[in-house]
Amino acid sequence: MVRRRKTRARVGELLEDRRVLDSTVVFNEIMYHPADGDAVTEWIELHNQMALDMDISEWSIDEIGFRFPERTTMPAGGYVLIAKDPNQFQDLPNQPVYGPFTGRLDNGGETLTLRNFGQRVMDEISYGDRDPWPAAADGAGVTLAKREPQTATEKPENWTSSITIGGTPGAENFPTVDSTPIARGMVAPDAQWSYEAEGTDLSGTDWQVANYDDSTWAVGEAPFFAGEFPTLPTPSADGDARVGAAISIQNPSFEMGTNDGVGYGDIPGWSTLGSTGINPTSTGTSPFLDNSTSPDQKQVGFIQGRGSISQVLSGLVPGEQYWLELHYNARNCCGGNPSITVSLSGSLLIPPTLVEPIGGDGDFYRAIVPFTATADVAQLLIRNVGSVGDHTLLVDAVSIVPAHSSQVAMGNPSFEASGSVSSVDAFSGPMVGWQYEGQGSYGVVSQSG
Repeated sequence: MVRRRKTRARVGELLEDRRVLDSTVVFNEIMYHPADGDAVTEWIELHNQMALDMDISEWSIDEIGFRFPERTTMPAGGYVLIAKDPNQFQDLPNQPVYGPFTGRLDNGGETLTLRNFGQRVMDEISYGDRDPWPAAADGAGVTLAKREPQTATEKPENWTSSITIGGTPGAENFPTVDSTPIARGMVAPDAQWSYEAEGTDLSGTDWQVANYDDSTWAVGEAPFFAGEFPTLPTPSADGDARVGAAISIQNPSFEMGTNDGVGYGDIPGWSTLGSTGINPTSTGTSPFLDNSTSPDQKQVGFIQGRGSISQVLSGLVPGEQYWLELHYNARNCCGGNPSITVSLSGSLLIPPTLVEPIGGDGDFYRAIVPFTATADVAQLLIRNVGSVGDHTLLVDAVSIVPAHSSQVAMGNPSFEASGSVSSVDAFSGPMVGWQYEGQGSYGVVSQSG
């Protein structure tokens, strides 16, 4: 007799994609196209999503020719950098930096695969420099950064550009920032001041000290103040008053500061990358502002070749609509044309646009772009992304004001594009968005502190 052997039926189990299950150490931030185009400043950041230390000995990214050494441990919730040149990060405190790697990152996009010592795929990204990937990470000095460290790597919507130039190597991409305004009461607008009105010589006296006896001096309300006046309400479509404060942009009309030579140098209030500066120069020459005239007052900012200017803005109201306004032109020289692009924390407001010189005395180009704020803090990034020949982008009168559907778009409606002037002297140049007729004087008086 032959006995039949009992067997159990086996039911196949559908398994999740192993890359998802194994992605405990993931790509988190990538500097694939530095602003200066030098591969030596390229780097990749990995993040450990686990609450436990991870042994990543002999893990590799073959596309760039890199392998971690033996006995490499990644701390729980921590970060490691893989740099083309680790010497670029000597000033990072307590941050492990590995490298160099032998390859280079593709500026146009590529697939990077993180494998463990057994060649199992642990994480993978196929990034690009066009939509749906953020264009700002392609050569403007910011990085390709994951929005949230615990999210999946392969989805483009989980990535954006960093809000800081150079990214945040070895640290959280978007740390929580306390943007609560700090109010400091200085001097009330209706404060009473003591002043010496008789012309007495005060030399040799201690009139500057707080306890000086000024009881014999005259007292009156001074024509100057420090602090903030209440913001005027903006009427809405239904006639109700809605508070609408313009967003403060530092040096929006580039009237602060001046540079020697042909104008290369710092632009106060702005972070810069590349060959940037201000025209006219300290001697009054304008080698870059060689056509049209400054839309607002005397000076403009310029970006020669690929580069950018940026600054971090605060005070936006998430969900509210705003208008971005700026004026731009191109230098009429040297055979090349710049291309302007503007973004706000990685969101493209103005796509790459070729700029032809206005020529003669014509007005600068003007852009008024509506957008909806997604956070109270954002980075405004203005780039020249032209690629052919010697080219220079000219920029002036940048402003952001609240926008409502019932309002008509108009230039410089709150006079913010002209900046906060330091005196009550009349303008000696034009005021952007407005024309003046008459024989008196005109200008802007700052009432926002």
